[in-house]
This record gives sequence, structure tokens and C-alpha cells, in this order.
Amino acid sequence: MRVRWDTFLPYKGGMVRQRCMASVAASADSLLIERAQRDKEEFRLVYEKYAQAVYGYFVRRVGEKGTAEDLAQDTFLHAFMHLDGYADRGIPYLSYLFTVAHNILANHYRRKKELPLEELDELPGDDGGEIPKATE
Repeated sequence: MRVRWDTFLPYKGGMVRQRCMASVAASADSLLIERAQRDKEEFRLVYEKYAQAVYGYFVRRVGEKGTAEDLAQDTFLHAFMHLDGYADRGIPYLSYLFTVAHNILANHYRRKKELPLEELDELPGDDGGEIPKATE
């Protein structure tokens, strides 16, 4: 798609030009998603286009690269699993991915934090003795 930007230049604020650029991005996303809906193998193009942005979103919020990678993977898995139900509304697909990412991040923080077994030196009662009672 070719757009002549000079038709939008008389507006000094640039708002019309920005809207046109967003519209072009949304239409490019629309074609990409349509291809992925027809052929699931094409979803790799969606992943390649947006993986860095989604990963960066999580790195800035959780601070751990490993956790960020896991959450980004969960985001794309969710998007892939719900690809057939996605309806184009004329907004960039990245907006949808960030909404999914936000929800996955919220769920991540809601989950009960578990202590890995490697961090426990010894479990109470392992020595054959009684388990200590909690004090008030």
C-alpha cells in the first residue's frame, strides 16, 4: 500500500498524518493476522514482528529476564490459541498483544508464590523428631 504523505502535510500538528500511519499499521496487521488465521504456520511472522516489544514490556515490569521470557511465551501462546476468535477492529495487533500481556502479568502477580525445594535446607520433621508448633 502506497500513501502520499504530502496530502497530509498542511496540518501542522501532524495529527492526520499520525492517524494515517496508525491506519497503515493496522491494515498491515490485518493482512498478517488473516494469513495466520488461514495457515497457523504463518503465526511465526506475528511472533517475529512483536516478540521483542512484548518481551521488553515484561522485562521493564518484572526485572528478571527468565520470568519475562516465560510471560512473553505465555502471551504468544494465548494469542495463538485464540487466533481464530480474534476479530479485526482496525487497531494494531500489538495493542491486542499488550492487553493480553497486561492480563498475564496481573495473573502472574496474583499467583501464590512458591518456595523452590532447592532453597530449603531441611524440612521440619526430617530428623524423626516432632514438627515444631506455631507460636502465637
